[in-house]
Amino acid sequence: MIESDTLTPVFRPIVERTITRNVDSHVLGKQGEWDLKAIVTFAEATITKPGEITIESLQGLQPDEMVAKMMEFVDKEIDKKRSELHDDAQMLQFEKSILLRVIDSHWMNHLDAMDQFRQSVGLRGYGSLDPLNEYQTNGFAMFEEMIAGIEHDATRLLMKSEIRQNLS
Repeated sequence: MIESDTLTPVFRPIVERTITRNVDSHVLGKQGEWDLKAIVTFAEATITKPGEITIESLQGLQPDEMVAKMMEFVDKEIDKKRSELHDDAQMLQFEKSILLRVIDSHWMNHLDAMDQFRQSVGLRGYGSLDPLNEYQTNGFAMFEEMIAGIEHDATRLLMKSEIRQNLS
């Protein structure tokens, strides 16, 4: 897929999973108890400009409708970036650089964290816990956290980066 002429089919599901993960974490309980302010804060920090998504615009919506509303902003912003670049090759390079940078950073941090965890997991045997089981269970959870972090940072960089043409 990295050799394709666009990474939009890769980025769109990443962005949608990031939004869904955030919305789902704030819509626990009854509808009146949902933390819409936290969803708006997430949207402003990661996807939109302040004021484009408000608490009022989310009230009465189901979680999947909130995700769809935010994805409308995502699609418009990606189209805007593509038109600003005037060249699909530049958009592809922009998307590639975001993905590679984010993956590299998170992967290196994950390897360091796994190394530290591996060194400490032996001590769990003293607490009557199976070190191998602990390593597998916690290692998988750490991997899932890394993937979520990659998706969040890639979403934020794609949506919040501003395209500037070098005119020199």
